[in-house]
Amino acid sequence: MVRRVIKWSSLKVLKQRLITAAILIPLVIWAIFSLSSSTINIVFAALALIGAWEWGAMIQLRSVGLRLGYVGLVALVIGALSLLASGSMSVTMAVLVLAVFWWFLSIAWIRRYRGQTGLSSRASAWGAAAGVLVIVPWWFAMSQLHAFGEQGPWWLFFLI
Repeated sequence: MVRRVIKWSSLKVLKQRLITAAILIPLVIWAIFSLSSSTINIVFAALALIGAWEWGAMIQLRSVGLRLGYVGLVALVIGALSLLASGSMSVTMAVLVLAVFWWFLSIAWIRRYRGQTGLSSRASAWGAAAGVLVIVPWWFAMSQLHAFGEQGPWWLFFLI
């Protein structure tokens, strides 16, 4: 007996993504306008930690322990930044300037990429650092933008 392997067609994947978007878009809009900034901060932190888990897979952290350790590192940085930045405009600006600098550096790095395959332990360490420098500023910017006065949720909605 021959088993038939069903492959995902691009139409099935598109349909699945559209259904997911149809569910998530109203939920995100409701969250932006209904939840307090401290609650949104927690929601974005949870999303950032999910992102850290996925980033760990992308940089080829194969063991669950290593990936959990990476998620823990991102959680630690988020927690420390939460404590440091509460109400401090100088810390906020420093983090956002660092994020912009990192994105410019990343663009230059990508342009120089030569297509190497496989990741060495050194490349994994750079990938882990890159993840922290992408994920944490994302969480920070979204949380700070939502908390930006009465118009904060509207600015966040516009950005998303």
